[in-house]
Amino acid sequence: MRPTSTLSRIRAHTLLSPTPASLAAYLAQHPPSGSSATLYSLSLSHADPALLAPLRGRPNSIGSFHVAPAPVAEPALAIAHVEDATVFRSELSGRGHAEVGRWQRPGNAWPEDARGRGEGEMERVRREEGWAGMWRAVDGGNVPDLEGVSAAAFVLLTDATPRPLLSALDRLYPAAAKVGLVTAPTPFITGRPHTLLHGERVYEAGALGLALRTPLDVAVDYGVEPLSEPFTIAAAQGNMLLRLAGDSPNPAQTLIASIQRRDRTRATQLVKDEEFYLRLERAGGAGEGVVKILSGDPGRGAISLETEDSLVPGQVVQFMQRKKRHTPHPLAHELALTVVPRTDSVENGRPGEPHTVDGFRVGSEGGIIADGVCTVTGAVARAASSARV
Repeated sequence: MRPTSTLSRIRAHTLLSPTPASLAAYLAQHPPSGSSATLYSLSLSHADPALLAPLRGRPNSIGSFHVAPAPVAEPALAIAHVEDATVFRSELSGRGHAEVGRWQRPGNAWPEDARGRGEGEMERVRREEGWAGMWRAVDGGNVPDLEGVSAAAFVLLTDATPRPLLSALDRLYPAAAKVGLVTAPTPFITGRPHTLLHGERVYEAGALGLALRTPLDVAVDYGVEPLSEPFTIAAAQGNMLLRLAGDSPNPAQTLIASIQRRDRTRATQLVKDEEFYLRLERAGGAGEGVVKILSGDPGRGAISLETEDSLVPGQVVQFMQRKKRHTPHPLAHELALTVVPRTDSVENGRPGEPHTVDGFRVGSEGGIIADGVCTVTGAVARAASSARV
């Protein structure tokens, strides 16, 4: 069900092929109120971040960069004015993604290379703190900017590792909805790994956010449908599904059997690079999510999942596949955030005539935030002011 709103607490549009003149005209027609905060994001396909100067001149504004979701094929600037919102900054950031391999040094052994022969930091953390410790924050779990702030929902712009911030917000505001964007990497745009803009200030790590005093309705369409019946986990380790309960204990073989059963009943067969997913019920009855299956070993049965959450025995899971769907355009009070496919290059959008469409339309290769991090390609999260006040 799409979120609806009668409160118009959010005014959201996306400027296509924006120019300084079209942005000035938009801001004149849709000026922010004195009590609102401004959220904005510029697509990587736009060559000139100087366009953002009028927005950065407003202290109560936060912004960053995104990858434009399909079918947008031209430069885009998404803008949303959000009422009754407090801007905050968080330095919480998780561990960087693991890198495979390392540079080879010529000549004799270097002293620092000897460290690789012993226990590394990740091995130590896993031994002492378990899998949950692998994703802990580097610097604790508090958000000083939110001390004394009452919030019913959050909108976030984050770096590539938002889990520590989400864990802190879940602890501090368990009933509040959290939605947002893992912002685009910007090393070739600004020289920073990420670029988070708060007024005239620039940050390259952590997160910026809006703490809303009124609730948000958030709906996520993962774009998938069941491939199998539900199963219960019998054994797991971290993000590895090792064994299922019942007559089909081998997860990898169960997935293969489900694909073969599907292909016997339809005209088209398994295609190269087709992706499959796992729906899982979150621990403690906190809803459900969908994660991508990365790899599997039919011999041993193990399946690796694209998730930072540890699987637990007794958890209910279900194999899923992509489905065809029609995604309606967002409305002028909606935020629409999409997970887009990863690419090795940034296509420069071809500018056309400047025009404006409804909704805050942005995309991310790194994932979107919808009460957790979603990296399922094609997933769309929509958020709007709730009718529940």
